[in-house]
Amino acid sequence: MRARLLVVLLIIGIIAVPILPRAHAATGAFPYVRAWDGLLPTESTADLQATFTLLQQRGYNAARISLVDPVLGVSTFNQPAFDSLLSMARQDNIWLIMDDHQYGITDEAAWLSFWSPIITAYKNEPMIIWQPRNEPSNSAAQLSTFYQDWITQDRNLGDNHWIIVSISYSQFGAPNDSTFLSAFPTVTDPLNQVAYDFHDYYFYQYHPAWSTSDAQAYAANVPAAVLSLEAFKNAPAMVSEFGADPAGGGPSPPDAIDTNCSCQYSAESLAYVVAVIQGLDNIKGAYGLWEAGDWDGSGMATGAMTVWGQSIPMPGPGAPPPPPSTSFTFLPSGPIVNSPVTFTATTTGGTAPYAISWNFGDGATGAGATATHTYTTAQSFTVTETATDSSSLSQTATSFMGVTVTAPPPLSTSFTFLPASLMVNTPVTFTATTNGGTTPYSVSWNFGDGISGTGTSVTHTFTSAQSFTVKETATDSSAPTRTATSAQSLTVVATPPLSATLQVSSSSPPVGQTVTFTASAAGGTSPYTYAIAFGDGATGTGIV
Repeated sequence: MRARLLVVLLIIGIIAVPILPRAHAATGAFPYVRAWDGLLPTESTADLQATFTLLQQRGYNAARISLVDPVLGVSTFNQPAFDSLLSMARQDNIWLIMDDHQYGITDEAAWLSFWSPIITAYKNEPMIIWQPRNEPSNSAAQLSTFYQDWITQDRNLGDNHWIIVSISYSQFGAPNDSTFLSAFPTVTDPLNQVAYDFHDYYFYQYHPAWSTSDAQAYAANVPAAVLSLEAFKNAPAMVSEFGADPAGGGPSPPDAIDTNCSCQYSAESLAYVVAVIQGLDNIKGAYGLWEAGDWDGSGMATGAMTVWGQSIPMPGPGAPPPPPSTSFTFLPSGPIVNSPVTFTATTTGGTAPYAISWNFGDGATGAGATATHTYTTAQSFTVTETATDSSSLSQTATSFMGVTVTAPPPLSTSFTFLPASLMVNTPVTFTATTNGGTTPYSVSWNFGDGISGTGTSVTHTFTSAQSFTVKETATDSSAPTRTATSAQSLTVVATPPLSATLQVSSSSPPVGQTVTFTASAAGGTSPYTYAIAFGDGATGTGIV
C-alpha cells in the first residue's frame, strides 16, 4: 500500500473462470501464507513483538516485511534490526515475505547489488519468500529482463526460495481491464519456484456506487483473477496486498473511519475485505493484508490489525500448517576424493515426521535426515535433497546445492626416532607422520638389518654396531592407492659416546690459594686419561 496508489485491476470475463485443480510444475508447493503487511525492521522491538504475538494468537502464519520504504525515509537495509525481527519470527514460526517496498526499477545494477548481500546472508533461512520489488512501474518487457536477471543472480548465489514476481498498478484505472494478464513478465526459473502477484483495493475514487453490495460483487473478481493468472502462467499466484483503506491517496468516502492513518476503513471497504478473504479461503489462496505495523507513524503498534483486523475472518487454530521447506549443510566444507562427506537436512513446516531422500549427483542416492557419501572423482556435483511430509496428501520440498570435490593433496611422510643416540641392544622408538592423500594410512618399516615392522609407531632393537638405512613407507586409501617413502641413515654404536666434565673448588680464588680440579668422564671405554690445561701455561694429567 502506498499513499499514491491509483489502481485496481481485473479482467474481462474472469468471473466465469471455473475453479479447476491448481496444479503447477514446482519443486515444492508454494507456501500457503496468510500474512499481514507493512512491517518495518526499524520499528521498536516492543511494537514488533506485539505484532508477532497478535499474528500468532489470531492464527496468521506470515508477515510481509518492508526491507526498505523510501516513502517513509527508510532507504537502506538495516541488517541488525532485521536480524532482531527474524529472531522473533523464528520464535513464533512465522514466514517472512522479504519485500523491497519500492516502485519503478530505474537502475537495474543498483537493484541487483542491493539484493545480492541479502540473498547471501539469508539463503539458508528456511521460512523466507523473496519479493524483489513491491509494485514495479515498468513495462512487461522491461520486467521480463529485470526479473530474469534477478532470478539468475539469486540461483547463482545458491538460493532456492520461492520468488514473487509483481507488477505495477498505475496502468490500471478500472476493473475489467483486459490488459491484466499481459502486464505480467515472462521468466524462467531452473527450480520452477516463481509465483505471480497482484494487489487490489476497493477505492472510493474508482467506485462511485460505493455500497456494500457493490464492494462484495467487486471482491468476487479477486479469487477468479488468481485462478486465471495461475492458469495463464501455470504457476502459483497470490494477492500479497489488499486491505480496507477506502482512499489510497485519493479522496476518502463520507463514512471513512480513522482517516489519519493508513489503517482507515469504511463499512463498504471492510465488506470488500471480508468477501475477498472468503473467496481466497475457498480456493486456498495465499494473501497479505495491509497493514500490521506502525507504517505511517500514527502510534498504533499493530496498525490495522487492531483498528479493523478483528472484524474479518481469520485463519484460526484449524488452519493448515505452512508447506514444508527444507535445506541442508555438508561437512567437511571442502570435500576430497575418496573421503566421506556428511549431509544434514533441516526441514520445517508441513506435517512431521519427514522422509528425506538424497541424490548426490554422481548416480548414487541415499535416505535419512543425515546421510554420508563418498565421491570417487574430482569434479562438481549438484546434490538434491527432497523432504516429504506425513500429511494425508503428502507435500514435498526440495533443496539443491553445488558440491565441488577436489583431488587430495600429494601424499607425504617422514619419521622421527628416540633416543637420538643409538646403542646396541637398546630399544629405539620410530614414529611416522603422514599427510595428504586419502586417510586412513597404512605404514610399513624396513630397519635395514633384515627386520621389518608395521604401524604408525613401532619399536626396534639393533643388535650390532654399524650404520643402517631405515625406510618408512606410507600407503593411503585412495583407489588406486598411493605411496610415499622416507629414509634415514642411522649409526648404532656399541658404547655410548665419550663425554667429560670438570669441577673446580673455587671459581674466584685469590692469588696464592690452592684450587682443586676434579675431572670425570662417561661413555667410551674406561680407564680414562685426563689432561688439563689451567690457562696460565701450566698443565696437569691423571688416569682414572
